Amino acid sequence: MKRIGFVTSSELRGLTPDDRSVVPVLAERGIEVVPVVWTEPLPGRLDAFVLRSTWDYHLQLPAFLTWV
Repeated sequence: MKRIGFVTSSELRGLTPDDRSVVPVLAERGIEVVPVVWTEPLPGRLDAFVLRSTWDYHLQLPAFLTWV
C-alpha cells in the first residue's frame, strides 16, 4: 500500500473535511492518507506529500521553507 502525507498544521492534525472526504476514495485505490503536521517529526515512510492546510507556515517561514 502506498502512503501519502497530507501536510497540515497542528490545529488541523485531523485534516479538513475536504481532506477527509478523499480518504476513502484513495483507500479504494490502495493509498493510505497520513496526516503530516509539518512542525512535528515525520510519521514513518511516505511515498509522496500533498501540501494542504499549512495555515501557520507564515508564522515560521524560514523553518517551513527548510522543511519543504
